[in-house]
Amino acid sequence: MDHNEHLLLKIQQYLQGQLQPGEMHQLEREALDDPMLQDAIDGYRQAKLVDHRQLSLLQQRLENRIAGQLAEKTAFYFGWQRLAVAATAGLLFFIACILLWMVINHHQHKQAQPQKKVDVELTPAPH
Repeated sequence: MDHNEHLLLKIQQYLQGQLQPGEMHQLEREALDDPMLQDAIDGYRQAKLVDHRQLSLLQQRLENRIAGQLAEKTAFYFGWQRLAVAATAGLLFFIACILLWMVINHHQHKQAQPQKKVDVELTPAPH
């Protein structure tokens, strides 16, 4: 029995007065902190007759739907995240290639320039 089924059973026992006073008090305190739990208790109180099997099936269907939506959201999120990382990596690689090309091109251009020869003749200074 999972947590949700246990909680449903506990709510049913609470409404039927089958819980110990301490357990009832604890459930009431939890309901004060959790508005969803309080709504569930109020809803079951209004329904009067609650079939645990039907609620269990509805709970399972709801959990499956939520899990499916979460899986879609997670897949979509990681898809865009991976795309952003790949785009950033591609851009950095492109910039690195351009910088490397510029350095190599500048170095080759420096080597390709002809060096000017300057002949210097020194003449002795007159005394």
